[in-house]
Amino acid sequence: MSRGCAEPDSKAVAFSGRLFQRLLAAYPKEHRREYGPAMAQLFRDQCRDAWRDGRTWGLTVLWLRVLPDLIKTSALERVSALKERNTVLERISVLLEAVWKVVNDSTLTLSYFCAQFRTSCGCVTQLI
Repeated sequence: MSRGCAEPDSKAVAFSGRLFQRLLAAYPKEHRREYGPAMAQLFRDQCRDAWRDGRTWGLTVLWLRVLPDLIKTSALERVSALKERNTVLERISVLLEAVWKVVNDSTLTLSYFCAQFRTSCGCVTQLI
């Protein structure tokens, strides 16, 4: 008698799918948002195929293939996200430095202008 995916032994397939879904948290949020549903669906399909072809051993082989890849690619995606974040932070930093320079230069220019104006008007101000 052939067993289908809905039989009790295929609880391993459902468990594997849920576990993989949780392991997707290793990826950055943006990556999960874009690719997570498709990755989870592909894994569930692969689980069903592995179960059909080799039962527990089939699932074991699948996990032995998927886990190293998940660890490697999630780490690479995290590094990539950090580099992108640093690039964005560097751009923001350069922009803020430019704004600060303009504000600072404007303040100095305004101070100089006021001092020149007071001098040319004969105004003497005293700071207490």
